[in-house]
Amino acid sequence: MATVFNTDDKSVSIGCPPSTLRSLFSESEFFKHTKNVPMRKVQGMWHTNKAYGPEHVKQIVEGITPNSQLCFPIFSPGTGRPFEGTDGTSLLTEIMTEILTQSIRWDQTIDGVSAHLKRLSPDEAQLWSLQPSHYMASVLER
Repeated sequence: MATVFNTDDKSVSIGCPPSTLRSLFSESEFFKHTKNVPMRKVQGMWHTNKAYGPEHVKQIVEGITPNSQLCFPIFSPGTGRPFEGTDGTSLLTEIMTEILTQSIRWDQTIDGVSAHLKRLSPDEAQLWSLQPSHYMASVLER
């Protein structure tokens, strides 16, 4: 079984056994004519709704005390909008739900962050990315 982990307007990340991936690129009319680039790291069974659900999120966030407040927006890589939670428990619940059950949409994330910055029109801004990414350059270009 193949799993889509993230997509944008130019690419898609697919995780599956090597034999399934070879079949996908040799038998699918769509994928026969596309470029196949091996991923630099192994994706786990997250960013998909095939392995985890709300019960797993509940197990992770149970017992967390909502003792701190969010001071700046954290953008969802699935929707491109800021997460709604402002306390520790609700924010972690949203983030874990997305990590365990939803695909990443970098195109929507870039659009959302860019639109947010344009609305604010700050003199300067500081952006943090949880891992090095070529997508950060796309935000800065806009």
